[in-house]
Amino acid sequence: MLSGALVWQSSYAAFTQETRNDGNTFQGGQVTLGNNRTATTDVMFDSTDAPMTPNNPRKRCITVTYSGNVGATVKLFGTAGTSDLAPHLNLQVEAVTAHNLADGSACDGATPDTGVGTAGVLYNGTLDGFTTSHNSYANGVDGWTVTGTGSVSRTYRFTATLQDVNAAQGKSATASFSWQSMSS
Repeated sequence: MLSGALVWQSSYAAFTQETRNDGNTFQGGQVTLGNNRTATTDVMFDSTDAPMTPNNPRKRCITVTYSGNVGATVKLFGTAGTSDLAPHLNLQVEAVTAHNLADGSACDGATPDTGVGTAGVLYNGTLDGFTTSHNSYANGVDGWTVTGTGSVSRTYRFTATLQDVNAAQGKSATASFSWQSMSS
């Protein structure tokens, strides 16, 4: 019985100490992306524009701004709506120097940003080719890397040119252009 009492006493003999770190707070980072054409009526190419004629390019610019607080990669991609004209509509997308876009101008004063793409050109093909090959973030163009420290912008010029083919007469096409940022 004496041996049982000795075991009981020794099983409770221990040194202990505790330290704590209270009040921890966690906050998720944020990716914030916007553009200067935010109204649904402020599209780059509009059905109220005059009908297109062959080899008469139509140019429009848009500025995309990233103001998130984490590093990210921003990519451009497109999706097609109606597309019977898309195979006959040439599309060039360029990164260009910023300029005054307040009037939704054709951005004639902008010059290619030669540090991006191939002399500023991010895509040169047809609208159909763009919306087929670059239709999600995974296969989007540009891959613009932002650090998440401050607001940064990139201006894009879209040039649409109707091909000189009879198959383009009376046809139409719609497309959406999207920029998506994904944190790194």
